[in-house]
Parts: sequence; C-alpha cells; structure tokens
Amino acid sequence: MLEGNFVEFLETQFKMYEGTIDKEEQLVIDEIKEARTGDKIIELSQEKCHADFQMITHLYGSLPVKKPNGFSDRIDVNYHMMAFFLDGKIIMECYGNIMHYFEQNIRLQAEKYPVVGCLKTMITS
Repeated sequence: MLEGNFVEFLETQFKMYEGTIDKEEQLVIDEIKEARTGDKIIELSQEKCHADFQMITHLYGSLPVKKPNGFSDRIDVNYHMMAFFLDGKIIMECYGNIMHYFEQNIRLQAEKYPVVGCLKTMITS
C-alpha cells in the first residue's frame, strides 16, 4: 500500500484540504519519495518530525460486530496508524456521523488509491 501511489494520494489529499501544498507538506512528500519502501515510510512516520505526517499509537475505539443471532456487539480496537492531517481544536457534539462521512468521501478514491481502505478519521486530544 505504501509503495504504490501513496505519495500521489497524499499530494491529492493535501491539495483537497487547503487547495495547495505548503512547504511543510512538500517536505513530507519529498521525504516519503526518498524513503521509497514501506518500512522506511513507516520509520519516517515514527520519527514524528512532521506535523502533517506521524505515527499515532495511543488511540482507542470500538467497532460494531453483528452476531449470528442478529444482535450486535462491540469489539475494542487499539489503533496504530499514520496521521497525515493534525489540526487544532474542534468543538462539536455527536461528531460520529461527520467522521464517517469524511471517511466515506475519501474512500470514494479507492479505485485510484487502494490505501484509502485503511483510512480512519478521528478527533483526538
């Protein structure tokens, strides 16, 4: 996933978000291009030297799981992911639907960018 057209995906997301790519985002893109392999891209994210590209490992959530009897249960999940947008504060109530909406909009690009199948949007502290 990271060795395909991941850089092109990030460039598209940065442009969609702000309309252009700023200096920091361009630096991230250049360093990912230089890293080339998935392992090196992961290492770059773990260094946390870029605000717009870093590994986040302290996020928790739960996913609904439908049981054979028709009832649903939830399974706890510990996320270990690369974040490529880290913005300031958001004050909202009942934000679950809007986060799902954002994910689904980004996943519309799955044919061109398979990596979006791994995407999760969240608000963190």
